[in-house]
Amino acid sequence: MLRWLQGQFGSFFLAAAAYNGGPGRVSRGLQQLAAASDSSRGDARFFALSAADQIYAETKNYVPQLLAATLVAKELPRYDLAPVRPLAPLAYDEVRVPALTPLAAVARAANASREAVLDLNPWLLRGATPPGSAAAVRVPPGAGAGFARRLAALPASERRSFRHPLTRRRDSFAAIAEREGVPQALVERLNPGLDTVAKGKWKGRIVSGQVLRIPTQAMLAYARALPVGDGPGELPPVPEALVERPKPEPRAASKPEPRAASTSEASGAGAGDATTAGGPASSTPNGSLPKPPARTADKAADDTADKAASKTPEREAEKRPASTSAKGPAERNVRSARASSKDAARTPDDGPVERAPESPAKRAPATASTRADSAAPKSTRAAKPDSTPIAKRAAKPAAKPAAKPPAKPPAKPPAKRDSSAPKSSARPS
Repeated sequence: MLRWLQGQFGSFFLAAAAYNGGPGRVSRGLQQLAAASDSSRGDARFFALSAADQIYAETKNYVPQLLAATLVAKELPRYDLAPVRPLAPLAYDEVRVPALTPLAAVARAANASREAVLDLNPWLLRGATPPGSAAAVRVPPGAGAGFARRLAALPASERRSFRHPLTRRRDSFAAIAEREGVPQALVERLNPGLDTVAKGKWKGRIVSGQVLRIPTQAMLAYARALPVGDGPGELPPVPEALVERPKPEPRAASKPEPRAASTSEASGAGAGDATTAGGPASSTPNGSLPKPPARTADKAADDTADKAASKTPEREAEKRPASTSAKGPAERNVRSARASSKDAARTPDDGPVERAPESPAKRAPATASTRADSAAPKSTRAAKPDSTPIAKRAAKPAAKPAAKPPAKPPAKPPAKRDSSAPKSSARPS
């Protein structure tokens, strides 16, 4: 990296400054120097940037410290330092995995221990690869062969870093953390902006039915225990790609299946309604049922003959209800007795009898017993029934009605006084 920056700026001092403070800041500082007609060349441009405050104070100190360490390492005996034993080169295989792949799945696919995967990948702090795109992961030497095949063979649940349950009624972050076995602070950082109840008894509680993002236990097992913050040695805030709440997948609209001919439709109309001789009715290519065959002249004649035969007296008698066809002589005697009693009670002066229209509820067919009960007077319905046969009871003469008292003649109006008669002038003494 330093060699590439040295080739870009033409100075080791500027390369070290760009490595610490960023190449963009160094480039903008050099443009400001050129605009100010500064004649510095080579390594002197670093000191010109420092004097013009175009770089950070940390970068101003970093470059001299790096130069001092280089000079001391070259002449260790001069400074009474023992020779340094260099470490062996770090050996590993590099593989690419999808975004948000848990390190537990990487360790299982590579047949490596947790400590080996964490030591080879010290920049992965959250127990999974970063979101967005595929990432390069280091595995022990020799584990790269067949790694992709072994990773794809793992269950889908082991290759996921998060679960997405729904919030429950009157839920809270404390209840979610206890239910899912995840620290409450992590649940709050991964699920900001959840809708809460605005008013009422449960104000501040989380609205039910919202999608949560909960890390799996495998991801938590490989996460580094670091405090959250922006300083050195602290866990940076959660990336925005992890904070965005996932949307529930829309349900696919189910296409209506073509209606198939049922057994009753295929066999209920007989052999004449089938599309093929002796075979069931089948649907047409567009999914609709075939039309029934047209009625022939012979079949229409047979239907007319059946209707005429159904109108014979014997068929009509069979269709009548049992209460109508079971009327016997006893019921006829009761009807005649009821008619004679009504005629005897009515006098010629009463005029014709006006009967009220019968309501539909009273038109229900009645049996012989109900008709006999209705024919009896109201005063005798609750009395002990008469043991006289119905036939003899009908032959008895009806009781004569009580004679009406003679009507009083109308009072005669007073006689009118004759106005032509002379008035007497004599007064009573």
